[in-house]
Amino acid sequence: MAVMAAKAAGLTPLGGAETVFADNAAIPVWSKPYVAAAYDAGLISGRGGNRFASVDMLTRAEAIVILLRVIDTSNQ
Repeated sequence: MAVMAAKAAGLTPLGGAETVFADNAAIPVWSKPYVAAAYDAGLISGRGGNRFASVDMLTRAEAIVILLRVIDTSNQ
């Protein structure tokens, strides 16, 4: 979802970037530049314990928040 949100918002992936999340090692390497860009743009904030939780299911509420943030970013 973070990759799709970053692409939909027209964000440039942060090349070679590591993420700020505690579970950074569990985030797929190919998605880290997009995750970092989405975090920097304020589209995502992670879960409790500063985890990205890349293998967990996204809730409907989390998806809506991300979509609204993408829309807000696009309208600026």
